[in-house]
Amino acid sequence: AAEAIPAVNHHVALGAGQTLSVQVAGEGGVPATGAEAAVVQLTATDTSSSGYLTAYSGGTRPGTSNVNFVARRNSSTRAIVALNANGALSVYNSNGSTDVVVDVVGYFSDSTGSLTGGALFDPVTPFRLADTRPASAEPYTDTTLGPNTAETIAVAGVGAIPAVVDGSPTAALLNVTEATANAGSYLTVTPSPITPPATTSDVNFAAGEVRANADLAAVSSSGSISVYNLAGNTDFAVDAFGYFVAAAGIHPLAP
Repeated sequence: AAEAIPAVNHHVALGAGQTLSVQVAGEGGVPATGAEAAVVQLTATDTSSSGYLTAYSGGTRPGTSNVNFVARRNSSTRAIVALNANGALSVYNSNGSTDVVVDVVGYFSDSTGSLTGGALFDPVTPFRLADTRPASAEPYTDTTLGPNTAETIAVAGVGAIPAVVDGSPTAALLNVTEATANAGSYLTVTPSPITPPATTSDVNFAAGEVRANADLAAVSSSGSISVYNLAGNTDFAVDAFGYFVAAAGIHPLAP
């Protein structure tokens, strides 16, 4: 049987066959009751071998994976994970030793949850929202994103996403791609510029890699997002697949 590591704020690497319990309900902006699933960013870092992470609600572990990683390279992905009756989720490590980072970016309410403050999803035909590469002909171009810097990207009123009026977007479903990086770093997407350095990540990458990740990003009241880069120089592209408008359902959070 997998060995379980006691829950909250652990500060201990996850060994082969070990399972980490992570309390979500009652933490950050997630209510103590009424949350059925969480939208999280899962990151494996300081990995000693190849392996995978599985995120699930607890109990019998499914035979699936969320993050597949190799030795000595950060890997991450976005996942929607059911919570158990105590509002926690479990993360299992298959091989070697790895540190695990869980960033919460939103939650889904259950039948007892609040019917206010949530949002309903409207899909759109995918389109490129932003591209910083010099040759790009997309609606947003700029110079390479430098270390410890951020760029603000308009979301509302672009393409099929409505402008900031009644029914304006509260969040957007995006794919964020890093390209041309000259150093290991990460990108963080937030509703408005943050005070660096960011403590959460959306795309983790090494120098010379091209990495992408899905992102459910909260949108600011003015209809924009901010993309932050920790270190080195990199270009990035953002593709939009849909948006959320205020109603019951998903509750996007600033990561």
